[in-house]
Amino acid sequence: MIVNRIDISSDKKYLAAGGNFFASYYDLISQKNTPVYVYDGYKNNITGIGFLKDSNNFYTCSEDGFIRM
Repeated sequence: MIVNRIDISSDKKYLAAGGNFFASYYDLISQKNTPVYVYDGYKNNITGIGFLKDSNNFYTCSEDGFIRM
């Protein structure tokens, strides 16, 4: 697995990671090593990832030209 981008929510509770054809969402408080959610189906690499102001949702943009939330 190759990770291109990561971001941590402003409240420091969540981490989002994006790479080749995937985006993962982790709960840092739970201290589990497995993601809460894994989003796949991207056709290209994730080139940007970040959290919205509420810290519960994140966005991705990728080389396939799509922005997803």
